[in-house]
Formats: sequence, structure tokens, C-alpha cells
Amino acid sequence: MHQVIHTGERPFSCDECGKSFTRISHLKSHQLIHSGVKAYTCDQCGRAFTHINSLQSHLVTHSGIKAYSCDICGKTFSRIGSRNTHLRIHTRHDVYSCDQCGKQCTTNTELRRHMFTHTEERPYKCDLCEKTFKSPRCLEAHQQIHTRKTLQVQLL
Repeated sequence: MHQVIHTGERPFSCDECGKSFTRISHLKSHQLIHSGVKAYTCDQCGRAFTHINSLQSHLVTHSGIKAYSCDICGKTFSRIGSRNTHLRIHTRHDVYSCDQCGKQCTTNTELRRHMFTHTEERPYKCDLCEKTFKSPRCLEAHQQIHTRKTLQVQLL
């Protein structure tokens, strides 16, 4: 089994999206994304996560500690990955610019989401009430309304 790491072979594939993995445990962990089950919830803001490590990473945002700073402009970040993504703006490496307003995004996904601000498109739909949103974050924030209502009914 260990030899798979050296050969690059990925024998375990996801039936949903085709992504492949070197270990069955990694595939099973990945498949949780497709199930929609988010068993780990932040007790401070209610945001839910599929994996415990994602929740743990998220909790840093509530601490207020921003231990990673940009050496160029001094902006601080709670996650090193966020700082590294930010650095692309300064290096102009893989920067994606909006052709309508010039906003610079550090990832293609960020640019695609930004483009919804220029259109009426709202591709993120709530399964519970049919409201639509321009970003996944806005949808998640909205879904907390349903979560709170469910909790209030359960407490009664």
C-alpha cells in the first residue's frame, strides 16, 4: 500500500465527481462533501462544516488573532493560506481582474463569484424556502435563519 505514494497511482475514485485518491480513507472523507452532511457546527456563529479540521480552522477567525502578516503591505491574516493567497496581489502572479470594474481577485473562483455583483444572476438557492443568493456565503448566512427557527421550535 505504501508504494502507491511513490508511483502516483490513485486507485480509489469518487463516483460523484471522479476525483481519485491514494487511500480509501481519503475517498470516504471526500465523499462527505457530496452527502451534504455537516456534522460539525461552530457554537459561536452556527456555521457548519463537513470535517472537524475545517471547523478547527474556522474557529481561529473568532479568536481575533491574526498571526500572519504580509511583509509588503502589513495586512494581517488569521490563516497562513489566506496570507499566501493575498501575496499574489503584490506579485501579480495569477491575479484575475474583472473586465468590468478592474477589481483584482486572487483566484478564478473569487472572480467568478465577484462577477455576480455585475449581473442579476443568483445561482445559490435555499432548499427550504426557494430564496436565491449571489454567493455561497450569503446562502449560508441565510440558512442560519432556518437553523435558529428549528432550534426555537425544539426548545418550546
